[in-house]
Amino acid sequence: MDENPPAWLAQSRANRTGKRPVWTTLECIICGQTEAARPKKWWPEFTYVYCQHHDPGELPELPAGWVRSEYDGIGTRFIGIVDVALPGS
Repeated sequence: MDENPPAWLAQSRANRTGKRPVWTTLECIICGQTEAARPKKWWPEFTYVYCQHHDPGELPELPAGWVRSEYDGIGTRFIGIVDVALPGS
């Protein structure tokens, strides 16, 4: 587990530096709005994020053979998107 930690553990360890908190910049894929946020332990690696007020139909089209997951409550106004290919696609 130490040699190949899961993403949540690697992120948690990165946040335990004893220094200032680790911050990231969130940027809306649609309008470019940005916000600095401290990543939560449960955040996956997002394909992109978008502002909550946008319609999901404005997002880039999902390729055939892929699935999309949404994560509400990212920063103060974003929804995180994770697109992954289905096995065998």
